[in-house]
Amino acid sequence: MKVGAFTIQCDLIDDEPDMVRRVLSGCIVVRAETIYHTKEIAYVAIAEHFEDVPTGCQVPEYDILISKDMQDEDKIQFIKKDVA
Repeated sequence: MKVGAFTIQCDLIDDEPDMVRRVLSGCIVVRAETIYHTKEIAYVAIAEHFEDVPTGCQVPEYDILISKDMQDEDKIQFIKKDVA
């Protein structure tokens, strides 16, 4: 199953809801947890842009990178974090 974990700051949800909708548009969220002390929401989701993870294995974490392409359109990437 192509599954990944990532976080989104609560301020971004409040200030840029359309951007957050675009980030989540290709995801099936299977878990969302509010992390009070860091003011973020931790998500686990299924999406085509994540790597395949065997059942029972650790879900990899991803950073979300938002940039502009040549046409000044938002480009959203999920970048897998290195495991230390």
